Amino acid sequence: MEFEEYKDSQTQVMEAEQTTYGFSVKHVDFGSLKALVTVTIGALEIRGFKVIDDGRGFPWVSSPSREIFRGGKKEYYEIVRFTSPEDKGAFDTALLKAYHAKE
Repeated sequence: MEFEEYKDSQTQVMEAEQTTYGFSVKHVDFGSLKALVTVTIGALEIRGFKVIDDGRGFPWVSSPSREIFRGGKKEYYEIVRFTSPEDKGAFDTALLKAYHAKE
C-alpha cells in the first residue's frame, strides 16, 4: 500500500491509494444491541462498532465510544469519528449490508 502525505498547521493526513476493508459481524441479542462488528482496513483492525435496533425496524451503526462523566452527567466520547457525513453514510451502508447478509 502506498501513501501520499499531506501536512497543514493542525493535521497530518495520509491517504491510501488502494485500501481493502472487511467486516466481521457477531450477532448478539442484548436488548437493542444486535451485533458487535470488527472492521479491518488494510492491516488495521478496529473493534467496537455496534448495530443498534430499537424495534422501529431501522438499525443504525454506533461507532466505538467510551463512557465519560462530565459535570456529573454520563456522556459518550466517540473514539472513531468520520469527518465527512457522506463517508459516514457510505460506511454505515456497507456495514449494515454485511450485518443483514449474515442474519
